[in-house]
Amino acid sequence: MIALGAKGNHLQAKIDDHSVFEYVDLLNAHYSGRIKLGTGYYKTEILDVLVKKNDKVVQYQRIDDLDDQIKYHGDWNHVCGLENTIWNRTLSYGSSGKYTRFEFDFRGSGFYLFGKQRFESRLSITVDGQLINGSLLPQTVPDKTENVMLKGLTNVNHHVSVGIVEGTYTLDAIGFLKRPR
Repeated sequence: MIALGAKGNHLQAKIDDHSVFEYVDLLNAHYSGRIKLGTGYYKTEILDVLVKKNDKVVQYQRIDDLDDQIKYHGDWNHVCGLENTIWNRTLSYGSSGKYTRFEFDFRGSGFYLFGKQRFESRLSITVDGQLINGSLLPQTVPDKTENVMLKGLTNVNHHVSVGIVEGTYTLDAIGFLKRPR
C-alpha cells in the first residue's frame, strides 16, 4: 500500500507503513497543493484509492477576479483572454494608492486570495471594520495557488476590504472557507 500525506508544511510518503520520503518546507510552504496519481506506459493496476478530507475547514466556493461580487476602487487593470494556467483566463492588477482596494462579502470562516505575484506588494486587510493586518506580504506562489489565507473567523456574514499599501498586487480569484458540520 502506498500512502501520501500533507499536513501543514510536512509532506510524507509511505509504502506498506514504512516511511520512504519526508520533507518539511521551511522556506516557502504553500496553503494547498495537489497530488497527482499516474502511471507510465506499463501495465499498472490501482485497486483502491482512499482520500481523507480535511476536518478543519473546506473551500466551498471560488469566484473569479472579475466576478460581480468583488468591488474594485482606485488604480486597477483588468486583463482577459490570458493563458489557461490561471482561473478563467483573467487577472486584475492593483497598484498601491490611497484608494486602491477591493471589497467583497461572504459567509464563512475564512478566505483565500489566489494569484501568482509578478511584483512585490503589501496588503492591508480589514474584516468587518477591524484591521487584521496593515502590511501583509503575499506569498510567492505559482498560478492557481493561494497567496493569502485568513482562517478562524466565525461562520457568519463578513465584509472584507483589501487595500494595496505598497507595490502592485495580482488577484486571480477568491476562495471562501467554512468549517464542516
